[in-house]
Formats: sequence, C-alpha cells, structure tokens
Amino acid sequence: MHQMSSEGPSAGASPTGASGESKHQLYPERLSFETYARLTAGLWTNIQPGQKVAVRCDKIHAPLAEAIREAALKRGAADVQLLLVDPEADRDEIASRSIDDLRTAPEDLSRISADLAESRGAYIRIVGDSNPRGFEDLDPKKVEAFESGRAKAFLALSDVIMKGLTNRCVIAAPTPGWAKMVFPELEPQVAFAKLDHAIRQICYLDAEDPEGAFTAQADRLEEQRDWLQGLNLKALRFTGPGTDLTVGLSERALWLGGRKRTPSGIVFYANVPIGEIFTTPDWRYVEGIVRMALPTIIGSKLVDGVELAYQGGELTGQRARVGAEMLKGLLSRDIFAGRLGEVALVSMDSPLAQLGIVFNEILMDEKARCHIATGRPYLSNIIGGATLSEGEKEQLGVNNTKCLVHHDFMISDENTMAVGITREGTEVPILERGLLVR
Repeated sequence: MHQMSSEGPSAGASPTGASGESKHQLYPERLSFETYARLTAGLWTNIQPGQKVAVRCDKIHAPLAEAIREAALKRGAADVQLLLVDPEADRDEIASRSIDDLRTAPEDLSRISADLAESRGAYIRIVGDSNPRGFEDLDPKKVEAFESGRAKAFLALSDVIMKGLTNRCVIAAPTPGWAKMVFPELEPQVAFAKLDHAIRQICYLDAEDPEGAFTAQADRLEEQRDWLQGLNLKALRFTGPGTDLTVGLSERALWLGGRKRTPSGIVFYANVPIGEIFTTPDWRYVEGIVRMALPTIIGSKLVDGVELAYQGGELTGQRARVGAEMLKGLLSRDIFAGRLGEVALVSMDSPLAQLGIVFNEILMDEKARCHIATGRPYLSNIIGGATLSEGEKEQLGVNNTKCLVHHDFMISDENTMAVGITREGTEVPILERGLLVR
C-alpha cells in the first residue's frame, strides 16, 4: 500500500500558499477540479469539522491543492496547510549540501509532522512529479541521504498513519513530465491527455455517479478481504518465473482493502485508486526468492530487473539489472529496510490492471499487481496493533516501526500462482495465473 513516501523529486516541501501554474496551463478542462477536490476532501479523506489538514504535492499541482483546500474548508476544516514542493530547489539542495547535512531532518517539516500527528490532522498527498526523474544525474549517495532526511522529518506523522489513527488519502494528478515517461512514443499533448484519461477512468470521475461507482468497487474488495480473513492463513506462497517466495503471517494479521476506519470511527480511503487487499507479514518467516514484475523508481532513478532473496526473514541477496546502486541504498537505509513490512494481493483483472499501463508510480502500479513492501509495517493490519509494546511487536514478528523505508515492489503477472497455508496446514488456492480465485 502506498503510504506517505518521501521518494522522488517531490520529497521536500515547504509551507506556502497556492501559487504556480494556472489551472488551464496545466490541466485540460476535462479534469474537473470541483469533482476531484470534492471527492478527495469528502468521500475519500472524510475531513471532519474542526480538523487540521495538510495537502502535500509538487508545486505544479498548486491549483488542485487550492481546490482541495477550498473543499476542506467547506466541510469545516479548522486549518488547511499547503506543502508545495519545488523540485529545482531540491536539486540545488542536494548538489550544494554535504551527505551528513542532507541526512538531517528539516526542522520546519519535523514541526509540521509532529503537529499533525498530535492533533490527528488529516493528511492528503498528491503524487505526480513535474519531473519524475529529475535527480537522475545527481550523486546517488546524496540523493539517498536527502530521501533519508525527509523520511526522518515525517516520522511522527508516519507513526500515526501506520497505526491507522487518523484519516488520510493519496491521490494522483497528471503532469507533462510524468506523461512523457509513461508514453514516450506519443506527442506531449497526446501523452498528457492519455494519462489524464486513465486517472479519471480508474477514479470514476467521468461516471454518472462517481461516488456510487467507487463504493461499488470498494464493496467488491471488502468481500474478498472478508474471505481472506476467514481463511486464517499462516502463510502465503507465491510461485512463478523466477519466484518461489513464502511469506509468513502473524496470528493477529488483519486483511484490509477498500474502506479504512480510525478508532474514532472516521471512514476513509487511504489510497485512490483502490484495488489491493493487504496485510502485515511476520517478517521472520519469509523464505525464498522473488523477481519483480515491473520496474520501480527509487530516488527518481529507474530500477528494473530486481530480484530479492530471503532466508529466515532476512534479506540475503539482491540484484537489479538497472539501478542496482539505488536499490542497495534503499535497502540499507537502516537495518530494518530489507525486511518485509507488507504483502498485498491484487487480481490481474482489477480495473487498473485492465488498462495495461505501466505508470512507474507506486500508487498506480500497486493496484495492478500483487506486491510486497520492504521496511515499515502497518500496525493497523495487526489486531490491537496501535497499542502494542515494542516487545509485543517483536513477539509477533512485526518489523520495526521506526524504519525509514516503506517501498512497494510489484511481484505478479499472468503466470503467477499463489496458495495460502492455513494454521491447520491445509493449502488453499488464492491466485491462479494472476487472478484471485474468489
């Protein structure tokens, strides 16, 4: 599941008002700011009266962020802060500062994170970088240090999010730079329009009843979620070309998909689009080798041909055909970064998988393929997880929640099979040729 990642050129942010490119310069009239903003503030994030809100995005999305702010204020939000990222300023910072300085968490972002965490503020993230590979020519070690510093800054808020204690939502919006990366063979305007159309389609923005269409998909996911929960699985085993991976599951593992609820009863959707059913594994019982089915972006560099090997839960081998140095930096950011923090099931007939588009954006690609995430776990996926002591987390095999990494890797295609192993030792078919059996 995509969380409040600091990966990529939009990792930094500074509090500011909405400024930048106008709505009509960036977005065609097809993309209805009003519908998107209303759904984001309403159905998806479910902002509450009196709640503090932060919206974080590349500055190119300032008009959409402003529309979301207006929608949030109409719902009675107490304060809405826009955290607009300037990718060029980030580049300058990486180039001019030392590695040690870059690893230091910026004080302003740390304060914002701590304030949102303490007040249980709502957090909205808009992904879609103006230049997704804007750090590609920079020193990988400095890029990794920069990402690490930003991750440290958001630890307080991340802790609240991973425990499921507050409402939040990550959405996507198109940019010319992202469109060019996804559709390099097309003319810029055609590529942008195609990316825009894909986002609208999978978010049901053009449906006659967007809310109804969206919640119908959520209902289907929750039926599958309940089926998985009822199986009481001890492990999942994925097999396919280059993959034979067993992922152990805690006896208190909780499958989630579709709607989420805070302890106070706020219903929200953490990611839009939706399409995954996920849980937190017991990292100690991860065994085997896994080959990634799609490329990924780490520190704005393409990483492809990834294979990971596990023994006794520990990462014992890694390689990448492209971007090996960035992969190594990510998985060695701290001693917990290589352990598994999430496993998710996605059927190859999901709405996003049916588009047949590789978005090179985790929020999108993870709704088209089964995936694992290394690093920080979701305590919301462990029964009673939010109140566990450190000792109890260790006993349950929950990876360290202070880990500075949570990165999703897509692992399935039309050749992937998966079986579940119940606590009684029975094998249950889960995935056949990439399709959920239920």
